[in-house]
Amino acid sequence: MKVTNKSKALQGVHTKSGVQYIAPGDSVDVELTEAGLKGAKRLDFLVVGESKKADSDKK
Repeated sequence: MKVTNKSKALQGVHTKSGVQYIAPGDSVDVELTEAGLKGAKRLDFLVVGESKKADSDKK
């Protein structure tokens, strides 16, 4: 899952392999936990979407 940090501060998300920090303006491709996904989606400054790998798997 692709997560983008739109804030001006370092942000962390809970992945299946631990906490992944995302620098301001950066995007990461991670496998979020169920709770991590729920938490990330409720924050306006984190944009959660499908990963590029998931998009290419559909083709």
